[in-house]
Amino acid sequence: MRVTIKYSLPLVQMALAATLIWLSRRELAAAHLVGGRTPAFGLLILINPPAAMLRGLWFSYVNNPWSDLIFVASIGVSWYLIGVGIDYWQKRKTLPLFTWKPLRVTSDLALIALGLYFIWELSRIDVADMPWQLEAPALVTFFLWLFGPLFIFGRDLIHCFRRKGSPPATSPSGS
Repeated sequence: MRVTIKYSLPLVQMALAATLIWLSRRELAAAHLVGGRTPAFGLLILINPPAAMLRGLWFSYVNNPWSDLIFVASIGVSWYLIGVGIDYWQKRKTLPLFTWKPLRVTSDLALIALGLYFIWELSRIDVADMPWQLEAPALVTFFLWLFGPLFIFGRDLIHCFRRKGSPPATSPSGS
């Protein structure tokens, strides 16, 4: 049985999220604080900006244990979608987006803009306040969320404009 990236990536990210939330709660308890952002939680937000953006919508309305469970579940869903995209890319060398050209161009541009919005949001986290062990992973994730959507969806956008029609259904040899 082969484990694919679309299943393993969300599980690893959810385990990492649960660990970072636990470390954050432990740091807050050691400092006798009820709330606040710890370096571990800052790193968690840097790694998962789509789920962190969604967390802002329900955080005020949901109790703390449920908020953490929903946050970890939303991290799993977002990384599952990323894993599906990676799996699809490995098989077909394209993204699992729309086939109609105007909708595909619009979705590529929207996803590039969303990546830039994540960077704008993440730039408010002060990496200099993090311990030195977390600075390198924080900077790496910052640049991955900056250049990842720009490269992936920008390449798909260029590919969409270069392609004259849909790819042929048969192989190039005519068989």
